[in-house]
Amino acid sequence: MKRKKSIAFVLLLVLLTDIYLYFPVKLLLQNFSDFGIRIWYSQYILLTIVTVYAILQFYFIKPLKARYQNVMVSVIVSYFSVKGLFLIGSLLIDGILFDFKLTTNALASLDGYSVARAGNLMWWNLGFSFVPAIFLFGGIISGGIRIKKEYVEIYIRDLPEDLEGFKIVQLSDIHLGSFFRRSRIAHGVELVNQEEADLICVTGDLVNFRSDELQGFENILSQLQAKEGVFSVLGNHDYGDYTNWPDEEQHLDDIENIKLGQQLMGWDLLLNEHRILKSGNSKVGLVGVENWGKGFRQSGDFEQAIKGMEDVNVTILLSHDPSHFTEVVQHHPKKMHLTLAGHTHGFQMGVETKYVKISPARIKYKYWGGLYEENDRYLYVNRGFGFLGYPGRIGIPSEITVLKLTSHPHKKFEKSTEKIRHNVAKKRG
Repeated sequence: MKRKKSIAFVLLLVLLTDIYLYFPVKLLLQNFSDFGIRIWYSQYILLTIVTVYAILQFYFIKPLKARYQNVMVSVIVSYFSVKGLFLIGSLLIDGILFDFKLTTNALASLDGYSVARAGNLMWWNLGFSFVPAIFLFGGIISGGIRIKKEYVEIYIRDLPEDLEGFKIVQLSDIHLGSFFRRSRIAHGVELVNQEEADLICVTGDLVNFRSDELQGFENILSQLQAKEGVFSVLGNHDYGDYTNWPDEEQHLDDIENIKLGQQLMGWDLLLNEHRILKSGNSKVGLVGVENWGKGFRQSGDFEQAIKGMEDVNVTILLSHDPSHFTEVVQHHPKKMHLTLAGHTHGFQMGVETKYVKISPARIKYKYWGGLYEENDRYLYVNRGFGFLGYPGRIGIPSEITVLKLTSHPHKKFEKSTEKIRHNVAKKRG
């Protein structure tokens, strides 16, 4: 019922917006031919139908494949960003310059010069309204070709010599259902394997909505190689919770399929459990929990995961959602030297430089991207390899994280990045 009310509210808001914009649009079209006016209103009707269909498809009908949903979302977001800014501009022009005569019957009282002036201003308004859409389109192009390798060194006091330089590669939020080309995933695997890591960690959200999105990618992802193997955990999207299943049995089968799929690829999926990795005479305790997120599914059980774990030199936790670190792990008596998370995607847009780090993700998450330290415990939040909803990235490229353990304090927080352009001309897989 709550969902239906929300949808009804959105559709009502769209209708009221269109009623208000009738006169500003009329000013835009005052010099158009009848054919031009028909074209204008045809695109409006088409986009409105697409919007309504997308809402009904997602909430009440079997969803489209994720990659097609992403395209639809891009069209809708671009359309409404233009429409929203045009609405704001129209309100400002109408209220400040024309005392709201443009959207009332008082429009007829304006002289020809004022009407022409209003029409010109509305065209400028429309032009500026397209700026965000241009950025969104650019993000789709750049997001499909840019991959960032970020190198991070983690300082651990009293790190044994056997673990000096221990290398971990992290992938997160791959969201396989969003990709049209398997070649980009293959390129990512190639970049990971180039690091010859001791350990590869995949911190959840392998798919978008359903386990069958994994089909066709198994042979590629099974090629990930590390000395100690590939370890993974589940993210909120790996449970099929965002699909309308005919019955709960199919839902549970889908969860089992995503687990089985990872195991068949040779990954060690950690479900509230731990593993002990040995390097010489030293030991690493690798802990993995199911998804635990503030406002999301909370299947993770940290207590269960560490139960019976022997004494080790270094502890590493794989937990999809960084809110698990702030709510549970940060102050827990059992110290995790390093927690690896993802989930936020860095909102897939933001600005990150040496001096500036801004993203809308910060509104919800205190820790949304990169390396953080609290109480001598580190958290690294990977910004994700794939994308969800909007099929692009603006200022926040796809990420592969390479972390090295070190006992040298002067290297603490020393970071560098390597940006790689994915060759989109590669043979499609």
